[in-house]
Amino acid sequence: DLEQGAKGELVIRTPLTKVRGVSTEDATAIVLERSRGEFASVEDLYRRVRLDRDVLESLARSGALDPLAGNARRALWQVGLLQRRLKQSGVAGEPTLFAMPGVESRDIPTLPILTIAERLSWDYQSFGSARIHPMTLLRRELNDWEVRTIETCYRMAPQGDRDLTLLIAGNVVLRQMPPTAKGFTFITLEDETRFIQVIVPPSQVERLGPVLASSSLIVRGTLEATGSWRGFLLKDAWALDRALGGYEGVASAAGRSRRAALPTPASTRR
Repeated sequence: DLEQGAKGELVIRTPLTKVRGVSTEDATAIVLERSRGEFASVEDLYRRVRLDRDVLESLARSGALDPLAGNARRALWQVGLLQRRLKQSGVAGEPTLFAMPGVESRDIPTLPILTIAERLSWDYQSFGSARIHPMTLLRRELNDWEVRTIETCYRMAPQGDRDLTLLIAGNVVLRQMPPTAKGFTFITLEDETRFIQVIVPPSQVERLGPVLASSSLIVRGTLEATGSWRGFLLKDAWALDRALGGYEGVASAAGRSRRAALPTPASTRR
């Protein structure tokens, strides 16, 4: 859903089922229990709703438990402690006079706040997309290499018969090799500013095949312009290995790729 944020900006509220591993039944159980009373803490949620540990950890990594824990790393730490001490969630039973909390403030060490790169990685791990574009993290380095933003391409146009040669970079979001294109491949690149179609001639497809299968690319080529449309005719390309996101694979008529290039979930259990 599209909503107005605290600062008046438009924000997207994603459903709980968007979080990896959270089923419709899990989301329904959380919402139903929340309707009986807001959750006061991660432990309160843990005691009131029966969820698998993997679901709770995914919710923690996604940032969904930040309002209860302060940040995602603290939430993940608490889930690990609660699982060790209370075992299965949602089966706490009736409170007693001598009931002890499963987690106390002294149980949680001072944990470092997630860096932007870590937040990006955890976003991809937990719900498959990110709050910021991965190219944002590389932009300063890309600027040093004189790699332009894709938005720049839409503010430029070749003059007369002179080619305009540029370097651009981005995540691959689509690859197509239509049977009617006479061996040409079309790759759609996206950075933090916009997207553009990269046209790859057959000779370059043969020469750069393994590189073009990478999830993110730096591309050198000439800008093509017709009215407001912009395209990019590839002359050379290099894999951008340190960028998250994008799709690996080979082009097909339908434009599908093998898999999204996502980070491997790191074990942070306690």
